[in-house]
Amino acid sequence: NGKQIRGNRIKRKIGWGKVPRGTKVHINHPIGQEKKIGPIFKITGDFTAWSFAGKSFNKTNTIYFLPNGKVKSGNRIHDWDSLPNGTKIIIGFNGPFLLNIRSAKKARQFIKKRFKNKRVVLHLKKNKLILSKNLNRFKTLPKNTEIYIQND
Repeated sequence: NGKQIRGNRIKRKIGWGKVPRGTKVHINHPIGQEKKIGPIFKITGDFTAWSFAGKSFNKTNTIYFLPNGKVKSGNRIHDWDSLPNGTKIIIGFNGPFLLNIRSAKKARQFIKKRFKNKRVVLHLKKNKLILSKNLNRFKTLPKNTEIYIQND
């Protein structure tokens, strides 16, 4: 009848034995459209790692930023069912590279010269991710900010 239900809710809503014949089942497929914010994605109840990364979900250059502050590459995650909601993902990035430059002007110049024409994601304190091109005030960058650079 066009109704969509997530697999983990079928048992409670209608029961697995009552799923109508002809029902289409989509594995790791979000209901609706994925919401993209540049190259940064977020796992929610409807969107899994596979929803965003596809076959790259377990690669070394797919980086997961867990809500508890830990950062892991896809090849270091073993329990995919326990990835918490709120985990952020970037796909096709190398890093981290630490930004140890004290001067905001030098930090801006360093990023622009070294990584021009590439997407650069900055990982700030409290698990905040931001695209360097969207950063207005380099003065606010804390020491040891992590830099992730998109692969060629």
